[in-house]
Amino acid sequence: MTERSSRTRGVVVGLLVAAGATAACGENLALITQVGKLQAVERAQPTSTQTQVIAGPVAMLAEQWTHDGTKLAYLANGQDGLASVHVVDIQAGTDIIVSGDHHVMAVQWTPDGKRLGFATFDEEKQQGAIYLASSTGGTPVLVSGTLNPGLSVDYVFSADGRYLAFGVPDPADRTRRTFAITDLTTQQPREISGINAMRWAWSPKQPILAFVGIPNGDKKGFLYTVGVDGKAPVQVNKGPEEVLAFEWSPNGRHLVYRVAPFPTAGRAYIVDTATGQSAILHGTANVVNFVWSPDGQSFVVKDSDPSSSRAVERLRAGSLTEPLTGDSWIVPESLGCTRLCWSQKGDQLAFLRDYELFVLDMRTRKAASVHKVLKIEAMSWRPDGEALLAVAGHPKERALVLIVIELGPNGQSTHKLISGTFRCPLSPDWSPDGKNILVFAHLSKEEAMALVFDPANPENEVRLSEHAAGGSWYPRPW
Repeated sequence: MTERSSRTRGVVVGLLVAAGATAACGENLALITQVGKLQAVERAQPTSTQTQVIAGPVAMLAEQWTHDGTKLAYLANGQDGLASVHVVDIQAGTDIIVSGDHHVMAVQWTPDGKRLGFATFDEEKQQGAIYLASSTGGTPVLVSGTLNPGLSVDYVFSADGRYLAFGVPDPADRTRRTFAITDLTTQQPREISGINAMRWAWSPKQPILAFVGIPNGDKKGFLYTVGVDGKAPVQVNKGPEEVLAFEWSPNGRHLVYRVAPFPTAGRAYIVDTATGQSAILHGTANVVNFVWSPDGQSFVVKDSDPSSSRAVERLRAGSLTEPLTGDSWIVPESLGCTRLCWSQKGDQLAFLRDYELFVLDMRTRKAASVHKVLKIEAMSWRPDGEALLAVAGHPKERALVLIVIELGPNGQSTHKLISGTFRCPLSPDWSPDGKNILVFAHLSKEEAMALVFDPANPENEVRLSEHAAGGSWYPRPW
């Protein structure tokens, strides 16, 4: 491996932490740097300008990191022009091909980061296939059986990594498709037929798949759930309304779905998949946004009042034990109620109202203003839930600054400026241990400056790259 300064003129197109054997969470970094059309993977530390090249340079496509940030998968074209799947082990410093001689269109990690699924397509035979490969190499295994996924690449693994759902186009009508579920322990797919499936998602905790589908002979999409046993799907929404979107709760038990605006004004419903009981989110009208708390016990709904002549929005809070009511508004009327942000524990919600920052305590159901000195444009919680990082407008210049807002009792708070001014959009992110902040100052759509700040010592700014694009801290708790 070679060393070089991270201040060399290259473009960092990905950035994450990869913990060493004894490294603390958020201590090390892995970079994807780019010079010209080639990329390389490098190891670094946020306090040093030195990096170690561990893979590349090569033209990388479709880069995907594991949840813990210790491995990177990417596609690269060989001398024959066919794309292969590469896996870079950040800790071991290795780069291997795991897809054999298959021509790959897409790749996706299993949730545990030990295996990968990749999709292939034979243009001559017009035959698609999905394979499963180990991150350490070996012979890939066919998991789509004799079914033909075609050019479809929307396959998804269950949360436990045991099952795979993928689309199967109708050979007689390419506008329609069913889907299949494969038990990866047997590699045998089971097709779910009779419904034109449009989109699907696994429960985060259970082997249950939810999907929007159009029954044969119908034109409307309805919400269904189906188990891995392949028995007939169960329709979730009992009314005639068409389902536009749905989302699982983080605990995997409840589904919330939104129906078409007419005749029910775009209302939202919630259903308990264990009991089948469902209820409308009372008091909601034209639903604009719905956000679960991380524990799946609480939620907020942002809606608009169809009876108002102005484009106003209302923010409401609810929980599974206390359904929404007509007087459950946190913000009854606002022209700019945006940027909903839950704390990691799910007991606090930060939101903006016309650039003013509020925090809702879900235990007391009371919201308090915690900052209105500067205009807040974006915010994120420190992992311990006791402080917020905010991007704010400078009071005198047309520029942005970073501030940390420490929360105190009874809605009291203090703020601390931790950066100079930036005349470009900012994307900040806490390290998993809450000790450092990674900031991307976007100079253009393609390039940004990557810096690391220590909130306790703001003067200790570390410039990782003068040209960067995207990235985040890893590994995060998962």
